[in-house]
Amino acid sequence: MRGGKAWVAVAVSLLAASAFAVRPAYAAGPGDLATGFMGFFEYKLDVDSSELFPSEQVKDDLIAKSEPSQFAIAEIEREIAGFKVSAQDVLMKLSPSKLDQSTTRIDVDVQGRMVEINGIFTKTYSNVDVDGIYGVYNAATDKVTIHVPFAVALSLLFR
Repeated sequence: MRGGKAWVAVAVSLLAASAFAVRPAYAAGPGDLATGFMGFFEYKLDVDSSELFPSEQVKDDLIAKSEPSQFAIAEIEREIAGFKVSAQDVLMKLSPSKLDQSTTRIDVDVQGRMVEINGIFTKTYSNVDVDGIYGVYNAATDKVTIHVPFAVALSLLFR
């Protein structure tokens, strides 16, 4: 999936899925309490950067130059985490900030129309504006870990 569609699909479907997700903390290793507790508060997903950035130029602007980016996606449809997600007129706003030489945080604002989520339940929104989702790009792996806080997910679910 190209053109940032993975951001939208992950954002919207995980927002819905998180209402039913009661996940135990998964510690990365013994004594890693902070990482373990994050499993209670957010959903994380690792994705290849090629699925998230619409072009190498956008990726370079975000990662190397730390310049914000904005792009539109006419229509998406994707299945993820057991939910089928579709949306129209999606606008992605990405704002990077360097954490260190090899990692960059990317704050994500997703706006869309006619968003539909089907799975355990069906939810439809005429307009959606979701922020609070972020990704962390790792240059060594060329992957982005997408973070979806459950608070963000629940606020969308109960609209």
